[in-house]
Amino acid sequence: MAAMENRSDILHQLLNMGEAMLLAGAEVSRVERTLSNVGQAYGACAMNVFAITATLVVTMEFPDGERLTQSRRIIGPGTTDYRIVAAFHKLGKRCCAQKPCAEELAECIKRCTEQPPDRATFYLGSVFAAAGFAVFFGGSAIDAAFAALFAVVICLFQEKLAPRCPNMLVFNLLCSFIAGVGTCAAVTLAEAVAPGVFGGAPSGANALQGASSLIHLDKILIGEVMLLIPGIFMTNAIRDMLVGDTVAGTMRFTETLLWAMALAGGFMTAIFLFDASHNVGPGPGLDWMGITVQLIAALFGAAGFAMIFHLPRKYLAAASIGGILSWAIYLAVGVAMPGVFFPALVASAFSALYAEALARWRDIPSLLFVIPAVVPLIPGAPLYYTMSFAVASDWAQVTAYALRTGQFALGIAAGMCVTWLFASFLNSRSR
Repeated sequence: MAAMENRSDILHQLLNMGEAMLLAGAEVSRVERTLSNVGQAYGACAMNVFAITATLVVTMEFPDGERLTQSRRIIGPGTTDYRIVAAFHKLGKRCCAQKPCAEELAECIKRCTEQPPDRATFYLGSVFAAAGFAVFFGGSAIDAAFAALFAVVICLFQEKLAPRCPNMLVFNLLCSFIAGVGTCAAVTLAEAVAPGVFGGAPSGANALQGASSLIHLDKILIGEVMLLIPGIFMTNAIRDMLVGDTVAGTMRFTETLLWAMALAGGFMTAIFLFDASHNVGPGPGLDWMGITVQLIAALFGAAGFAMIFHLPRKYLAAASIGGILSWAIYLAVGVAMPGVFFPALVASAFSALYAEALARWRDIPSLLFVIPAVVPLIPGAPLYYTMSFAVASDWAQVTAYALRTGQFALGIAAGMCVTWLFASFLNSRSR
């Protein structure tokens, strides 16, 4: 009876571990693999782990014929926290080597999940990311300042509003709408109060029509869009489908598309209300100065996202450098192969390879490095202009920008798949 109770306790702790990993942003495949390895270490001769974004079912079969099954409903999307993902990676290996008792395992799980939130790092990372990408896509220093200001506003929404929303669709819709309306209103007010400061004529509509030389509404909003794009969920969806977790991957992918649609709906409504649909500021320069500015902005953007996801500080520099390298490769390949798809494919393949190499070197999940490295490739600007011209009913431009967005997305997905397939092949050969 004691042995049976201990097995049941162990299974219960496995569900606690899996739930915490899913809520922290770990891939479904990683959760299933970790729980299977730990369960076998505790004596199970067979493990059946089924995980999707909202449900976790674990069955342990033992040599004496006993079969135990427990399930768990996963509530909420959680908060992406790479510290927790890394901590459970180490805990899984410790469990396989030492097999702590159920009480000790429960205490270890508690220590992994009760890491205090670093609000300062989260806010600072959001400021870096929004400001960095506002400049990255051709914005001025003033654009970066506005983007940084509303990054703080978005952080407040994520901290205070998200827990009270029934689901992420509602939150993305409300957050993008309020942020979009606030940004449009602030830019309009700034142009009306101090038009000379921002380089435009004394008209409150200038910035909203892209006429100002120093402030560009589109670049500010693009910086905000980059903060809200569910990039990590899309990455996890691709990886889950690639390793055979088709159901989980498809569900994540569907959720990602719905969240993106809610995001688009909020911003499009704000653009419509302020008649800012024709706002298209200058793009980034492609001379040496422009490229240098882009690379520095990519560094800040990658570092910002690493900080948003609470990447341990000792890995921050390596993750940020990945953003610079991926964009440099994109630009270099683009010279030889004009277009979007192939440069994005090569650059994202490098990003995934860079992440895998660092993960093997530091013995941590590659997920911790892949998002910061690939984030400069995320098509925030094409996505924004697709929304903007849709409001203006300029369907030719909508088609052009939508195709560009799709080519970026397909290139990123294909590039990461190539690298992950290669990594999976190497892993299978090494076993």
